[in-house]
Amino acid sequence: MSVFNKEAVTLKDGTEVLIRKIEPGDGPKLIEMFDHLSDETKYTRFMKFRKSIEEDELEPFLLSDKKNFAIVAEVNNSGNIFIIADGRYVLDKPPDKATVAIIVRDDYQRKGLAHQMLSILIDVARENNINFFHGEILLENSKMLNFIKKTGYDYDFNDQTGVRYFTIDLEPIKTPL
Repeated sequence: MSVFNKEAVTLKDGTEVLIRKIEPGDGPKLIEMFDHLSDETKYTRFMKFRKSIEEDELEPFLLSDKKNFAIVAEVNNSGNIFIIADGRYVLDKPPDKATVAIIVRDDYQRKGLAHQMLSILIDVARENNINFFHGEILLENSKMLNFIKKTGYDYDFNDQTGVRYFTIDLEPIKTPL
């Protein structure tokens, strides 16, 4: 299990954000974050339209253990703390491969937060002997497709009907000296 607990980061626009491990009591804040997502963001993340998420659906999202590792990003707005992003991986078989997912509230997208969160998820995954992240992206989700391409890691895409499957090799790309 990872020793990661929390990390303060500054976004491209100067916003101070705390990235931390998810906690069992984060359910209401995750629902609030979900309610602030655009319909497009909900659709591209969950690959179907979801109007809302119910508290009884949250239990799997609140887990963080050896097989599931989850982080959230939060901002402090005049003493009110809001979750603005969620990132996680879930261990698959073979044991060195995990499904990865990140979602960022629309008003905090394109500010470098997803890259910060992916970096933390990769560090934790490596600590736990995970060598590959994989997942599915709707072909129309150009933001996420470009995000994967800009990670700096080797990746592979495999297109299926309306969905692009990706695999990221977590071994850093070695540049010649």
